[in-house]
Amino acid sequence: MLPLLASLAILPIAPLAQRDVAADLAALVDLPRAEDRREAALELAADEEVSLEDWLAACRAFSPRGEGTRGQRIEEVSLWADGEFESTPVAIRVPESYRSGTPAPLLMVFHWTGGRGEQSLGAWHDVAEELGMLLCAPSETGPNDGYRFSRRELSVALSALRWMRREFDVDENRIFATGVSRGGHLTWELALRHTDLLAGAAPMIGGPYFNIRAGRANMRYLENMVRLPFHDLQGAQDQAGLVWNVRYAFERLEEFGAQDAHYHEFPDLGHSFEIDVVDWRAFFAEKRRDPRPDHVLRRFARPGEGRAFWVEVLEQGEKVLEEFEPTIRRSKLERLDQAGQRRWMIEETDKRTGRISVRFVRPGQVEVRAKGAERFRLLLTEDMFEPGKTFEVKVGSRRKKSKVSLSKETLLAEFAERFDRTFLPVGEVIVGG
Repeated sequence: MLPLLASLAILPIAPLAQRDVAADLAALVDLPRAEDRREAALELAADEEVSLEDWLAACRAFSPRGEGTRGQRIEEVSLWADGEFESTPVAIRVPESYRSGTPAPLLMVFHWTGGRGEQSLGAWHDVAEELGMLLCAPSETGPNDGYRFSRRELSVALSALRWMRREFDVDENRIFATGVSRGGHLTWELALRHTDLLAGAAPMIGGPYFNIRAGRANMRYLENMVRLPFHDLQGAQDQAGLVWNVRYAFERLEEFGAQDAHYHEFPDLGHSFEIDVVDWRAFFAEKRRDPRPDHVLRRFARPGEGRAFWVEVLEQGEKVLEEFEPTIRRSKLERLDQAGQRRWMIEETDKRTGRISVRFVRPGQVEVRAKGAERFRLLLTEDMFEPGKTFEVKVGSRRKKSKVSLSKETLLAEFAERFDRTFLPVGEVIVGG
């Protein structure tokens, strides 16, 4: 790989006294591929003439690319689509009150089957203008015949979110997602797999699934959402399997202790809903994400998808499987009704789902309970450890003690991916492996 600035061809190599750390940081974040960002972060961190304090100051002051023209428009954006870039129309709406330098809330809006991003923004114009909230709605450029639960669809949604956060001054802790039908399924998918990015979610006539084929079994991640503010709107006369899935999901959320998950079912409606059942202004105004909660819980099965807040599973055990061949005695299967068969399948999936729970006790100490997490890391902010002193990780009855150093590499590698000004880890601990 070429040196960072040369590879971008945006800045000449300057003497250190003239280096613009903010420009270097922006160039790092703007590299298009994750592997390039990782390499470039290490290169920048190796520069001994730029201190950790300099990088922290640049991260805290990080700003979007432009001021942002007010009103609604469609941008043609190159988005990452699970292995390649895809030109995608993205409808955006910028409120009149928006000013760069004042972080604004953001609502990601996902359209229905056969629809377009711009068609799904109308319902949110008034509340967005009142709250100074940005709206972003990418259009599906592939087969627009329903949500397919593909990695491509999910990666495009995440790429659209990344693009929006880079173009506008988005409040990292007030990002919401909503969608209708196909978009409702996608909203559930984001809430289940990437809960830690959201302050709240509101799917409508969409739901989670437990089908183990092609990565559709996202029902297994319900516990991830236990602290996520959530509203689901669903017609009771809709497709029976969808209604069952949503009802069952809320049963499980209640069992897990969810306090802010709300199900709104409309007895006389089919594939429709009444949007005014929720006070959306209050929902978007009040909810905020905690960027560094003291307790982090993550269920996982897909390799490379074990991140939640300051915890990341790096290697999962061999018994953790995203797809598998379930087996059951025919006699037992015949004794189960359809709901019983579904519950059995969900239980079998749960058995093959990893789980890690990490609790911050005090600076220098955490407690961990884990199933299927062979190797994991903890990303530590300045208030979580004392440099050079012992950091203790208690995993069940075992204790791992190590010394943690301040690290520019940790800070820059994390910022390159998430550029979250409110979560700036400067140390890490890796357990296992």
